Parts: sequence; C-alpha cells; structure tokens
Amino acid sequence: MSSDFHALSDEQWSLILSLMNLQLPPERGVPRSDLRKVWNSLLFILTRGCRWIDLPKDFDLFVPRSTAHGWLKHWSVTGIFDKVMSGLLHG
Repeated sequence: MSSDFHALSDEQWSLILSLMNLQLPPERGVPRSDLRKVWNSLLFILTRGCRWIDLPKDFDLFVPRSTAHGWLKHWSVTGIFDKVMSGLLHG
C-alpha cells in the first residue's frame, strides 16, 4: 500500500520546516521523533483517507501511528498544522 506513496523530497521538507518555524527545546531523555517521518505519516493518512491503524509499519519512512497522532494533536492545538497546510496550498 505504501509502494505508491512518495516521501517528502528535500525541497518539500525545507518548505514545511520554514512554515513550521519551530523553536524546539533541547532534547532530553528519549530522542525526539524524526519530524520528517511524522509528516510523511500524516500526509499518507490524509492522501489515502485511511484509518490510523492502516499506517504502514515501515519505520524507515513513517513513525508509529501513536506518535503521528500525538504530533497532529499538538500541532492542531498550537496552530502549526493549519499554518503548514495553508502554506502548502498557497505555495
């Protein structure tokens, strides 16, 4: 199912990073998730219209569904998700 999904290119990832404008605190304890993989996961779910459980377990390309869902909730509350999606639509 993920074979026809194209991961974010370097150019697309740079655009998303600039739209996010994140100021993340230094990592402590457990390493932070790879945010590029988080966005690959979110975009997979959005473009397929599938359930979280249908997210492939290819951890070279995606993060676990609970991780992706957690970041989506956080970015929704902080407005980052809407900002990025709007920027992608206008960019």
